[in-house]
This record gives sequence, C-alpha cells and structure tokens, in this order.
Amino acid sequence: GYVSGKAYKGHPRIQYKSASKIACQASAEACADVPLWGKPAIGLSFTSANNHPDWRMSGEDLRRIWNASQDLKVDGVIGLDTRALQSLLRVTGPVETQEFGTVDSENFTDLVLKSSYDEYADDQQQRQRGNDEISDAVIGKLLSGNAATLAATASVLVQEAQGRHVQALFTDPVLEEAVVDLGVGGAIRADQG
Repeated sequence: GYVSGKAYKGHPRIQYKSASKIACQASAEACADVPLWGKPAIGLSFTSANNHPDWRMSGEDLRRIWNASQDLKVDGVIGLDTRALQSLLRVTGPVETQEFGTVDSENFTDLVLKSSYDEYADDQQQRQRGNDEISDAVIGKLLSGNAATLAATASVLVQEAQGRHVQALFTDPVLEEAVVDLGVGGAIRADQG
C-alpha cells in the first residue's frame, strides 16, 4: 500500500523486468536466501510491486517500476509504513491539511486507516488527495533544514526499522551496506517468523 499516490493515479499496470524473475533465472544461488512469493511477475502496478515479503525483492521491483515509467530515474527506494509515518508526526508535530484538518500522531491512524475509508468509501481519489496532503506536509517539515528535526528523524527511522516499518534499498554498494548495517535492509530473518 501507500500513503501518497500522485505518481500512479488509477493504478496503471507497468511493463518492467521483475527483480525476482531476473535473479532466479541467473542462478539458483541468487535466490537461495530470498523466499519467493508466488510467481515472479512482469506487469504489476506500482502499488502491487511491494507485495514480496522480502524487501530485497520488493524494493528492487519498486525501483525498476519507477524507472520504467518515470522520467526522473532513481537508484534507491525507501519504504515507510503507516506506523513509521505516525512516528514521524511525533517528530514534526501536527500538520494542517484541507481534507483532514489538523493531523497529529494521535489521530493519524484513525484518519488514514479507518475514518477516511468510511468517509470516502465512494471517492477513492478524494481520500488519496487527503493522504497526499499529509505526506507532503510531513515531508515538507522533515526537509525544512531544521538540524534537530533531521537528527530526531534519523533516530526514529532506525528504531522503526527494527520492526520492518522502514526499509531501504540502494544500488550503490556503500549506501546499501550502511542500510544493511543499520538494520534497514528489509531482509526476512528467521526471528521474524
């Protein structure tokens, strides 16, 4: 799922080469420690690309889908779930939105995961506009240049990564090694069931 949906309104299917298909065709060893999730797919929508339970596959598929369909190419992907976004609201403080009014860490979950689905059951686009407002406001505060906010953000994201609420993937080996060392690589571990 996602909070911000501006890039792919309507969930179009996108033709791209799936990471799991390429890795598993290359060699059995490439997939030895990566659990497969159903059949490797070509032609997913962006919002379905993160269905693989191991972020090393789903993160790479998200990156590939983005690069197959957008002019601005990326060499990394960071995934945040709603719990991570709620934690970021504790750092940034409340944000104001036209759709939901004041959104803070206390009312975020109810607004985004419950009330908005009830209130906007017949208008998915309106619900997504509200979600876009929240994500834009939080990102705006995070990127405001406030050093204390940036330090607190890094700390929160590393804490949330332990429960796989934040995951990152980079093609640059140095950045990817740092991400893995911080526990944000998103690999499924035996202790995670």
